Amino acid sequence: MTNTKTTFARVTLEYDKAHERAPLEAITKAIFETSRLSDCNAVVVRTAGALLAVWTGKRLLRGAR
Repeated sequence: MTNTKTTFARVTLEYDKAHERAPLEAITKAIFETSRLSDCNAVVVRTAGALLAVWTGKRLLRGAR
């Protein structure tokens, strides 16, 4: 995962493509880790569940109900 730390000046002065990547990597890692099967060496991503979790989290962050 990329370094998620940055400075206040960097965040407020310009668009930071490297910082944009950090949340994407964290979300992807979480989806794959929770999609790993316990009884065989495989990962099965349940897309509807993963998308709903991301969408619900986004709505909760915005304060929507």
